[in-house]
Amino acid sequence: MTAPTGPSARADATRDALIEAAIIVFARDGFQAASTRAIADEASTNQALIGYHFKGKQGLYLAVFEHLVSQMRARIGERLEAVVTLAGSLDPASPDARATALTTLQGFASAMVMTLLRPETSAWSQLILREQQAPSAAFDILYSGFMDEVLGAVTQLLRVCRPDLELEEARMLVVTIMGQIMALRVARAGATRLLDWSTITPERAAAMAARINANIAALLAGKD
Repeated sequence: MTAPTGPSARADATRDALIEAAIIVFARDGFQAASTRAIADEASTNQALIGYHFKGKQGLYLAVFEHLVSQMRARIGERLEAVVTLAGSLDPASPDARATALTTLQGFASAMVMTLLRPETSAWSQLILREQQAPSAAFDILYSGFMDEVLGAVTQLLRVCRPDLELEEARMLVVTIMGQIMALRVARAGATRLLDWSTITPERAAAMAARINANIAALLAGKD
């Protein structure tokens, strides 16, 4: 099957270029300070096309987060779907349920670590962090499109491992676990300085994933 050509293909390419440029500029400058001129210059296209494709800066900003959701799902969506299915099917009374839930949770944590440490996710993380600090309509796209499902599945798995915890306690533990994962991106400078790493190689990322998985096992051992 050949790729589409003509005006439609050019329009799609321009739209994609504006979104990629907007990720860079919004991450660097924030929504308020970012200018449509800077975004158009980054995309090497006409500023007026932002209005044509997105109805303005706000529409482009929301389109960026729709794009981020689709990209995250493209990278770990298949694994997330498997986790959601398993989390909903496990019988906590089964003797093997806890081990299965823990192994699944650790595998998903590793996938999250390896995804967050990919170079292209640096700007994504800056955008997500901004929305965490000052949520807007873009955060709703992010939460409903990705985060809600992730956090729900992790909570279900955790409650299989720790049936002694009330729901709120389990959710607080989920925040603790996810915080360890996110810290590798949002606190990257401090982490690499402490570890005396000039960069995070795939081998180092794998080592950090293993450390986090050991932490998860300890947290879910039921001794707190």
